[in-house]
Amino acid sequence: MSLFNLFQKKRRLLLLLLTPILLFLAAAGLLVICGKNDQLGQADVALVLGNKVNPDGSPSPRLKARLDTAVTNYQKGYFPKIIVSGGTGIEGVPEGTAMKSYLISAGVPDEAIIVDNQGVDTKASAQSTLVLLNSNQTKSVFVITQYFHIPRTKLALKKTRYLRALQRSPTLLRTARPLLHHQRNPRLH
Repeated sequence: MSLFNLFQKKRRLLLLLLTPILLFLAAAGLLVICGKNDQLGQADVALVLGNKVNPDGSPSPRLKARLDTAVTNYQKGYFPKIIVSGGTGIEGVPEGTAMKSYLISAGVPDEAIIVDNQGVDTKASAQSTLVLLNSNQTKSVFVITQYFHIPRTKLALKKTRYLRALQRSPTLLRTARPLLHHQRNPRLH
């Protein structure tokens, strides 16, 4: 075997190993770009997807960030109603019920909140949203969840025939994207 043939084989092997890694990195980059690109505007309803609820009924930091984003955007008038959708985790607390309690304590009126405790996954939340709002001729949904979850949620909503899905993702990093955390930036009040 010549040195040239050995080099060719190593090059093919390297390409074979690098291709899946590069495809994964490209897909991950696309997911981040799609999820971080907030699309703001008026919507008929907001959909806040659930996450872990602590045994005492308080939201985990990730869920709290979602709920705080919902409160901020509700107060700005982006949507008149909020659907809180989630299942019941090992903590035994229904996510939708816990989210509603948090939103009420943050000043959102009880009548503006719709609870879905059957949203055990993204598909179930999208289907429940369709059922809950089918009679109201709802055509747009404002999705509130973390950036990595937004593309999957929007796809699930499109499969349930929603014409328009806007999005906003909270961040746990207070220095990134201050628009989402207006309390840290007094100019945005």
